[in-house]
Amino acid sequence: VFHMDTLAPSVLIQNGMNATAVITAKRRLKMKNFAIMRHAAVDNSEAITPESREVLIRVGRELADKIGGTVRIFHSQYERARLTAHSLADILNGHDNISANVVGDIGWLNCDHGWVNDDNIAHELVDGTFAVFVTHQPDMRRYLGQHDVEMSVTNCALYSPEFIIPGH
Repeated sequence: VFHMDTLAPSVLIQNGMNATAVITAKRRLKMKNFAIMRHAAVDNSEAITPESREVLIRVGRELADKIGGTVRIFHSQYERARLTAHSLADILNGHDNISANVVGDIGWLNCDHGWVNDDNIAHELVDGTFAVFVTHQPDMRRYLGQHDVEMSVTNCALYSPEFIIPGH
């Protein structure tokens, strides 16, 4: 196992990694201005449940305490993810130090495709902003497993390389 943050590029190249892989790997290690979040629970009418709304408010407030500035929120095509994204934006916009907007549906966040990965995340990151990707349990578990992160992927759970905020 190589820890790319501690090895010089020449060591990585000697061990079979080309220069592009080294640059990509180092860029991924520096990706800290994002979070992946599981959508809130919804009822039969596709409305966020009262319990999940309370948890989403708590998660949003905790997130607001950890970040500031501009927040860009992406979601999958599913209504539960869209509702979560818009509700999270409203919660974050209630804080003076945050300006949150929902960018919208992004195809690779669609459930069970396995496209939640570092390359897709990196493609959407913009310097000086924080991005939240609202997705689904299978894709979130797959992503966390790739990074050896153990956490409970409950509704509204949020993972960032810098912190974890539990859901319900």
